[in-house]
Amino acid sequence: MNNCFKLGAALFAAAGTFVFAGAAPANAAACPNGSVALSTLTPLAFSCDQGGFTFNLTGFSGFSALDAITFSNPATTQFRYSLQGNSVWTSGAKVLNYSLTAPSGKLLNVHTASLSSATITPGNGTFAVIGTNSATATLTNNNTTAGMVNYPVNLASDTFTATLSGISGGGVETIQSSYGAVDAPAVPGPLPIFGAAAAFGFSRKVRNRLKAAA
Repeated sequence: MNNCFKLGAALFAAAGTFVFAGAAPANAAACPNGSVALSTLTPLAFSCDQGGFTFNLTGFSGFSALDAITFSNPATTQFRYSLQGNSVWTSGAKVLNYSLTAPSGKLLNVHTASLSSATITPGNGTFAVIGTNSATATLTNNNTTAGMVNYPVNLASDTFTATLSGISGGGVETIQSSYGAVDAPAVPGPLPIFGAAAAFGFSRKVRNRLKAAA
């Protein structure tokens, strides 16, 4: 009788293992507090957490060693990075490659691109952030038009290539991209139901055997 109960408990525990087992992803270190030189961040090795969002740098080109990046959360469900030129960007293409993962239980649903210049001579440029969907911002004679895109299907994570190009006139001083997240829809899991049903069925067989033995 004791063996039957032990076997039942073992099966119930095994059913629970199907529900809860699974390696949790390693937590990224917190993003730097304040601006840091982009050249100090190592592509592929640099990953950081900002308000639950995980930013992973995969590569960059065209930026100078002292161009600075800053991470922030304008709101609890928003993530933003800003790149500030050590000196005004006046020519050439600047490229930043990265991925972004939404906080646990949330999905990315929107992202924007913007750029600015505070120089006396009017600056021009285009900043395009291309992921599953692209957002493009333009600067014409220091007048900025920010681009925003909503995801048709929200994503847990996305990979982006952000490119600053078409720079002319007084140049561009700052580019930034912002991301929003919403709660992921609740999905009922079939495994807990299966585990409970299996344990209940086995328990009923044990009770029947005990009655027969009595």
